[in-house]
Amino acid sequence: MRASLAGQTQVTADEGRELTRSLLHVHLAAVSVMANQLDLADLLKRFV
Repeated sequence: MRASLAGQTQVTADEGRELTRSLLHVHLAAVSVMANQLDLADLLKRFV
């Protein structure tokens, strides 16, 4: 996370990725709820 916030590239654009499965909606909903509880958007604004 710190490297990404510092602007370092984690994955180059030419690296191919294949989606083999996707997360269920409930997992994404749980992440969304936790991000809102932690006020993640405000926290990330401080570093950008």
